[in-house]
Amino acid sequence: MLGVYAQIGTGMVVVKMEETDWSVAKDLFVKHYGSAIQMHREGVYADYKRWDVPQELEEQWIGERIQQLSSELSIMNWDAVDELALIAKHRTTQYYYGNNSICIETIEECGQYGSSCVC
Repeated sequence: MLGVYAQIGTGMVVVKMEETDWSVAKDLFVKHYGSAIQMHREGVYADYKRWDVPQELEEQWIGERIQQLSSELSIMNWDAVDELALIAKHRTTQYYYGNNSICIETIEECGQYGSSCVC
């Protein structure tokens, strides 16, 4: 059970907390490739920021999207390639997955701190 537990005297009191439904924030985040700039350009950044999404959750969401798109890659699905390219263009985080490495890295990061942009 999700909640906060507090001990009062000899008893234990449970204060229930609602679990946040992140679906609206996640949809905005993924639709705009995880880019605050893209959200700002579309006029939804202020709405998104009201959700106060933890960075770890954002990283999880974009990682899940990259994995999903990676599994859809084929010569018949250029939409997956296009979206992965847009994520790479708008995100500044590197992602590496399993034996078949998927590397998402922006051009601005290439060569920074000795990075070679080779996956």
